[in-house]
Amino acid sequence: LILRTFGSDLPDIAEALNVFARGEHPLYPNFRDERLVLIPEQMFRGRWREKIKDGGSDQIEYQLLKWSEGDDETSFCGDDIVASGDAELLNIIENCSIAGIQDHYSFWDKNGNAPWSGKPVWTHRTSASEGSSRNCHHVFFDDNIHNDATDSIAAVRVENEGHKGTYKSLSGEDILEMQGIHLIKVSTVA
Repeated sequence: LILRTFGSDLPDIAEALNVFARGEHPLYPNFRDERLVLIPEQMFRGRWREKIKDGGSDQIEYQLLKWSEGDDETSFCGDDIVASGDAELLNIIENCSIAGIQDHYSFWDKNGNAPWSGKPVWTHRTSASEGSSRNCHHVFFDDNIHNDATDSIAAVRVENEGHKGTYKSLSGEDILEMQGIHLIKVSTVA
């Protein structure tokens, strides 16, 4: 379970979830599952960063940074980086029971809500039944999923054919086809 937010509410979400996971919720006093306790070491800031590839061409990659409530979204030091790129990030989120990510709102907003700049969601070309060691199907629930190819909160990333472990963001039109498979619009909870 990976909790995602553009806001500053991740600590509040963690506290509410932890009350539930520890059997302290008044409606669910008998439920306890320590695997669902979200500790600060499992909370991250997700950030799109420019990366210079060999040959000088620019590209962006998604990074997980250590959790910090005082993040100004622009400054960080190299020691803050927990994972760089799709493979490292997937290794973390696909091998834990729970994590929380504060995604990069200012980057998405600065890029006009372009689909490639939103919260990354990964798809895999192969499943465990087809010989892959992966047994994950990423599903993204959000109240801000639109039927609009130019405005997507989710940057759906698909594994490059013939280049296992590398990913690219889908176009807005292709992202629309992921609705109901990897993207589920839900009502806003007040």
